[in-house]
Amino acid sequence: MRIVKLIFISILLFLIIAAIYIYIPTTYKNKISDRVERLTAPSFDMPLDAFILREKSDIITEYKNREFNLRCHGNLRIENKIGKDNDSLCWAVISSAFDDIPAISVSFFFSKGKLTHIRLEFPEESFEQVQDYSARRFNSNCKTSKLLKGKTNIYGEPMITWVCKGGIIVTDKKTTSNRNVVVLWTSKLTIFSYILKRSVEKIKNLKKNEKGLETEHGI
Repeated sequence: MRIVKLIFISILLFLIIAAIYIYIPTTYKNKISDRVERLTAPSFDMPLDAFILREKSDIITEYKNREFNLRCHGNLRIENKIGKDNDSLCWAVISSAFDDIPAISVSFFFSKGKLTHIRLEFPEESFEQVQDYSARRFNSNCKTSKLLKGKTNIYGEPMITWVCKGGIIVTDKKTTSNRNVVVLWTSKLTIFSYILKRSVEKIKNLKKNEKGLETEHGI
């Protein structure tokens, strides 16, 4: 009888939990399912400073072969983009990154079939480990940059930047309370394209201003 009671109580508890799960908001459902998936998810061990410009198809093939559960999306909304030109992304839940630092997810962003950004997300409690790893790894293999000097993240915290062989790495200098830690890699080609576009826009604006002055003074 004791065994029957235990089975009955177990079934009852399962049904109660299932009923609660059905009615909780989707956001919380996703968080719960991601936490469960992290228990068996692979680790992202590739150092960001080792990445170079790559094809989207190569990234998808490689990480699916490594048993990453990649979800890929196109027609991105503005809030889902890192750069304006991003047209698709693939992301996966991960258990850890770098030196077994507890992590949440890795996202690959693409533009016209080329890798443009890699975004690694960590829980807030991993901040010191991320900082320690970044100082050891990126200070040795990359150069610190003043590219974003004086710039802050969306929460007003300062950022630190490294220029590496194939791209630029950015992360926060300070943690933001109740916010995940993000490390972002951007390919050099993406940076150069952005700078070039800004330069062209400035030249066009200067020419427009010159024409406006000529018209105003009847030249």
